[in-house]
Amino acid sequence: MDIRSLRTMKAPLFALAAAAACLLSAAQPANAAITFTFDQDGAGGAAPQTISGFNLSAGNALADNGITAISAGVGSTFQLYVQTTIGNLVGPPPNGSPLAVTPGQLTAVASITEVVTAINGNTVSFAVAPVQAAGSGLALYASTTPNLASPLNGTGFITGAPILTGVAIPSVQGTLNSFTNAGGSVPFDQSPNPAPVFAGQQSVNGSGVSTIDFQVTSTDPLYFPGASPAIIGLHLGNAGANVPFTAVNPSTAFFGPNGVNPVVTLGAINGTSGPDFQFQVSGTFTAVPEPSSVCLMGLGIAGALTLIRRKRASVA
Repeated sequence: MDIRSLRTMKAPLFALAAAAACLLSAAQPANAAITFTFDQDGAGGAAPQTISGFNLSAGNALADNGITAISAGVGSTFQLYVQTTIGNLVGPPPNGSPLAVTPGQLTAVASITEVVTAINGNTVSFAVAPVQAAGSGLALYASTTPNLASPLNGTGFITGAPILTGVAIPSVQGTLNSFTNAGGSVPFDQSPNPAPVFAGQQSVNGSGVSTIDFQVTSTDPLYFPGASPAIIGLHLGNAGANVPFTAVNPSTAFFGPNGVNPVVTLGAINGTSGPDFQFQVSGTFTAVPEPSSVCLMGLGIAGALTLIRRKRASVA
């Protein structure tokens, strides 16, 4: 085989390599971890750390008009609020060892418009709605003062300026894919924290998982001194969404990223009656790769190699 024939064969090989890169990109897990640099105090007082995300302490979520939407059926929307403190930082892979949060506190609040996508018996699926209500979004806050956030009162989660903001990316699949109402009637607040203010409130037993990706819209370079994540995902796995409350008190108030303050209105049994549904959350915020990045890289390499081949062919 002569050199010219070999060169001719290279073009489809380059195209095949690019296609393979796209397939590899599509096959990557939606939340495969990537790393970024984070400076905890935002002042350069300590060496920045390489992390892949944030582990959440037990926190609160409110499906504002969630029960109303489920009763109305598939296609109905509601607003999901999440507020929690960051328990520790997630170290780089492969171990992802936790790193302590110092010297103050990190908090996260989110507001997402969701749509009911399926109802199968006691299991309901949801997705991030293609149109987000005003005030929706994600915000991470940093404060040098610890223990400002009060899960019980819902205060202290939006102190100071946010160090990261984002907007939810609409999803095709349900994001709270397997929240299952196991029925029954149990005390709503079973946490070991201060006496509940929801005295006598009952709730169903239930659990589910959730994954919501946010397109990062801004970061504070003092806290993210290197390349900041383009997408950060909220992952509530392994029954990361559940009732009754066992690790933290349910909140009496919620404040979205823009200060929106919905009234918490539960029915006689949380999760069965009433307009709202409140549940405990735990999980992670982790940086995730952009799905198209590997594909674009493959196409770029293929294009460059094809251009080189053509130039060489014109010289030969």
